[in-house]
Amino acid sequence: MVRDSIAARLGPPLIRVAVTVIAVWWVVGQVDVSRLGTTLSGLHWSVLCIPVAGVALNTLIHAHRLRLLCAALGVQLGLFRVAAIVCRGAFAGLALPQGGSEVVKAVLLGRAGGGMNLSVSALVAAKATQFPIMVLLLIWALVSGVLVGSTVLVAGAASYSVVALIVLWVAVRGLGVPRWTPGVVRRRLKALQEAMGLLRSNQAVIVRCVLWSVPAVVLNCAVVWGLLEWFGHPHGFGTVLALVPAMDVVIWMPISLAGIGVRESVFAIALVPRGLAMDTAIAIGMIRWTGELARAAIGCMLWLLSAAGPGRMKPEISAGGSEND
Repeated sequence: MVRDSIAARLGPPLIRVAVTVIAVWWVVGQVDVSRLGTTLSGLHWSVLCIPVAGVALNTLIHAHRLRLLCAALGVQLGLFRVAAIVCRGAFAGLALPQGGSEVVKAVLLGRAGGGMNLSVSALVAAKATQFPIMVLLLIWALVSGVLVGSTVLVAGAASYSVVALIVLWVAVRGLGVPRWTPGVVRRRLKALQEAMGLLRSNQAVIVRCVLWSVPAVVLNCAVVWGLLEWFGHPHGFGTVLALVPAMDVVIWMPISLAGIGVRESVFAIALVPRGLAMDTAIAIGMIRWTGELARAAIGCMLWLLSAAGPGRMKPEISAGGSEND
């Protein structure tokens, strides 16, 4: 029993470490490391502004969507308070071997007011309301032929679309979760049902969150489009809009440490067949990550500030909320 428990705890992190090592080894074997280093060291500072600005805007959009959902559930939170929670969660997701960004955000939102049930409901609903735009773009990518020749991207786009449509069907119809559903999936679907049940009486908020997910997804694509333009490999924005979501659903898979190695491999798989040199494709993937690193750095500083002085991180809560952060 003890060995099984230890294996259950250590198994996923060890798998992530193994996948990270394999992915990094593959990437290093595909590029001239010195040439890649020269490319990255020769970048003008302005090119780094593209991913940093994109992630900063997306952080505010995500915080606004969470804020709308929390307000619908009865807890008023300030925009920058929620944005700070998102940044702190981003740091945890990069720093911890097992990830945990969503768990940290749930705990911090719960402490800010309303408790864990509210925070989990808001986070689950935020994820679900992003599905419609993602599914539309992924289906467009599959139908338009943008992903032809990229088996990994086709599989990722198709799998994500099927799962997202099933989840949306269960959420909208309020269907029961079948008994044969795997335990992990059943728990998440039940959490989604509970979240949507709490929000069902305020459908206007759900619609607004769905609409606000559109600029968030478009911004992700615009960052890659801008980097391609900067490196002198222009692609039509429509093509990038179809390609990037398919890339992201593979990068988001929790199979490596902070996506290291997998991210660069996906950029190589997606962009090299489109005429980019391997070094350039991997460089674009690494540069795009600087936006995430900047957000995580802000999250790290906020953690340090909260540890140095509890009074500095007082949450904004509605009347009747609790203040435990």
